[in-house]
Amino acid sequence: MTGVRSQQHVGFGVVEGFYGPPWSLAARLDMIRFLSTIGLDTYAYAPKSDPSHRDQWWRPLTVHELEQFEALACAARAASVRFAYGIAPQRLFGAKKNLLVTSERDLDGDAFTALVRRCESVAARGVDDFFVSFDDTWATLAPRLASAAQGRAHALIAARLADRLRGLGRAPRVAVVPAVYFGRAEELAAGALAYLRGLTASGEMPVAWTGPRIFSPYISAGDLRALCARSGLSIWIWNNAITNDWLPLTTGELVGLRGRQRLSFGPVRNLGPDVAAGASGVLLNAAREAEVTKVGLFSMAEQLRFGRAYDPDAAVQQGLDLVFGEAARHVRPLFDVVRGHPLSSPTVAEAPFFEAMVARARWGDRGARSDLDAYLESLLDLEVNLARSLAGRPAEDELRPTAKKIVAAARALRASMKGSPRASQLAVEASRIPWSTGLDGALALAQKRRFL
Repeated sequence: MTGVRSQQHVGFGVVEGFYGPPWSLAARLDMIRFLSTIGLDTYAYAPKSDPSHRDQWWRPLTVHELEQFEALACAARAASVRFAYGIAPQRLFGAKKNLLVTSERDLDGDAFTALVRRCESVAARGVDDFFVSFDDTWATLAPRLASAAQGRAHALIAARLADRLRGLGRAPRVAVVPAVYFGRAEELAAGALAYLRGLTASGEMPVAWTGPRIFSPYISAGDLRALCARSGLSIWIWNNAITNDWLPLTTGELVGLRGRQRLSFGPVRNLGPDVAAGASGVLLNAAREAEVTKVGLFSMAEQLRFGRAYDPDAAVQQGLDLVFGEAARHVRPLFDVVRGHPLSSPTVAEAPFFEAMVARARWGDRGARSDLDAYLESLLDLEVNLARSLAGRPAEDELRPTAKKIVAAARALRASMKGSPRASQLAVEASRIPWSTGLDGALALAQKRRFL
């Protein structure tokens, strides 16, 4: 799993590549130690909402920021983990600050100089691994508008950056996150495929791919081989199996609203057999919550370790024990109502028995009604139990909002069962908590139709 350290190998581990509040230095250092513990070997830095990564990529880093990268690089070496620094010199908007290259002459300009100086400053602090990101730009939104010329330009940027870093006497490894990063080879528009072929001008630099979709329910070795063959690229997998930044973004965060949110533990179950063997690496894009991400990472490590014998359900349960220790028995009820990812694992319904149980209870099934009432009652202490068992730990802050939502939804459902006049008000109060769980559908069903 650890693979060989070469220009063609990205590694197996995590990429902090989500939109939203970036992790703290303490969380990053702890994640590096955790990766080493479970046998993974790569931590990639690319937090999209960190201004220095994308929005202000040209700005020189402060001494404090450089000291943090030095601490991360040092911790990674001590743990036998690779620390990779990502930078995105193109943005969807703000073309004046984009690094646009059409020929070698553009590499003498201020923009490319700023990119080199930024990476040189990080390299001077002990970082040897880099990747240049061109994702989530106009070519991503409209792949038909991509072109071979744009691919060659992106390849030129990455290749010349590697050359400049080698000029410092280092042996940098540079990878690419392309503008076109998802889709099966046979489904790609002509412009998108031409763009990927243009990237071969960078030599053997590995190029990221998220699979058939941005959030891929399944990534097959056959699809990977087909894309490598048709593009001529060495591909590494950027896996969005547990990434949970999409929901806040699509429900208003980009325009200043709170947006709805949702936890995503895993397990990782979307990598087909032999994908890891055929890829230049696999990095799991993190959830916004670092402790929650560890559970998904452990499950991915188990799949890499056991291959076809991998049991995702057993792996996620072991991951809960490893990450939360004695508190895992209180975390499991919460996990049960958020398990599965709506986009990358849509067939794994989050405890589908909730709605079925409510439906049976509504029609007077006494057994179902008794079971539902007992289950809901068992959830009422969830918030208190988690607060006690996780007191002072980062996971407490990560799980508290969802636990609060579960308790509120359980109270509202019980009130609906008993015909309480407060049922509607309790349901409204629960709906105002912007964290989604598997109880939401059951509560909506109970509000639409009365219990008999």
